Amino acid sequence: MLVLAGLAITGMLFLPSLVSRTSQRNNTAEEAALAGLEDSFRDYVRLYQIIPGPGTWAPAIGLVSGLNATQVNCVFPDFPTDPTVQRVFVVDDSLGGASPLLPYTQSTNGLTGTLTNLLHSRARAMIVSSTKRGLALPVSSGFLTQTTFDAIWNWTYNPATEAPPSGWSSAWTGNGEFLHVKPLYLPNFFSKVTLQNAKYGIGLLDLVTTAVSSQTDYYFLNGGPLTLATTLGTVKQRHVVRGDASFNFGGSGTSPLIWFQMEETGGTYATNSGSLGAAASGTISSGVTSAQDGPRPSTYPNFPANNYCMGLSTSTTYISTTNQSLNNRTAFTLACWVNVETVSSSRTGLIGQNDTIELGFISSTTVQIWTAGGSSVTISWPYAAATWHHITATGDSTTVRLYFDGIEVGSSSLATASYGSSAYAFYVGGAVVFDAPVSSSVFKGKLDEVIVYDRALSASEVATLALGIIP
Repeated sequence: MLVLAGLAITGMLFLPSLVSRTSQRNNTAEEAALAGLEDSFRDYVRLYQIIPGPGTWAPAIGLVSGLNATQVNCVFPDFPTDPTVQRVFVVDDSLGGASPLLPYTQSTNGLTGTLTNLLHSRARAMIVSSTKRGLALPVSSGFLTQTTFDAIWNWTYNPATEAPPSGWSSAWTGNGEFLHVKPLYLPNFFSKVTLQNAKYGIGLLDLVTTAVSSQTDYYFLNGGPLTLATTLGTVKQRHVVRGDASFNFGGSGTSPLIWFQMEETGGTYATNSGSLGAAASGTISSGVTSAQDGPRPSTYPNFPANNYCMGLSTSTTYISTTNQSLNNRTAFTLACWVNVETVSSSRTGLIGQNDTIELGFISSTTVQIWTAGGSSVTISWPYAAATWHHITATGDSTTVRLYFDGIEVGSSSLATASYGSSAYAFYVGGAVVFDAPVSSSVFKGKLDEVIVYDRALSASEVATLALGIIP
């Protein structure tokens, strides 16, 4: 009897300490669990571009965390039916009402109208739980009035008083240590993307469907993929929203003057998509073969899957314009994609304006950029036939440079006030570029993405252009 009595007394002495240690372990475990649930919540928003609501938060977290419904909802999964230890998801009622803003799914235009309330200081949510069985939370998942919500949001545990949030039931008096709150400030889920002179699309399909002319601020969920393009629809870059950013693909000196995309499937009209517009469009001569396979994915991932080009085969196959677009230029860029089958041994132009700025093959194995008012560069062509490569030539009033596939291969320096002028027009094709009238020079192969700027692109811009992206 004395032994039993002693054990009972010892148990009574150590029981409070044991209960305290158990509570502490439970509290520590729950804080870690809530931190993991918060991470999974953010991962779900980032991956799926949806902010869940009170009715969808648990399955959303389960989808990315690998947890089952009981593990997400219940503090103690061993007691899945105990309603007093179920976690709840509460939202400030500024996002509720007849048309609640949660769940929110990313939209093409970001946050507009009442959705901008998701940027308000009251755009808040919380995961709330109790680690004491039998001590039920006085709130359920859903939208709470500002007073009720603020009482929890602003609550800080005080170990001296262990007081619960203001207004809670007397059952919670002195039990504040068992309350756990994980706040979620929703404006932090968004970033501002400022666009001007651009087109964009959201998602992974590279569809640039929304045009933006004047400067406009958009608010997109972090983690969202954007495809950004010029106003002409040429993809510039892919951007994942991770913070505030700004993009402007217009302005003086940015857009090309001439841009033949070679997407025509027939006819005799070559559309100029550059800033000179129809005035610099061209006439396709007979014998040019339209709708040929141009550079395409996966080798050239920045081009559409059905990208077209034009095939040339004789000295009389070319694109002619009536525009003397290269006259009196103090700077320039000429560029094109070329797939050479054969080149005649004589001077065979690719693109340019005779007696002004001319780019092409000076022999069957040598490429030259020549200018009337400045220097020239001549470089051996190192590539095998029937393969796509990119050629760029630039002049900046002091140096003429030649690039193959975005890499500078030669340069020549000579200061000049003008790269020349002539009465000839801009041409694309074997004839006229180097010599006029139509010569016997024959370029046999394909050409695509012919571009002319009135400025010298930088080395990084040339590298970008050689990736199929308009800088």
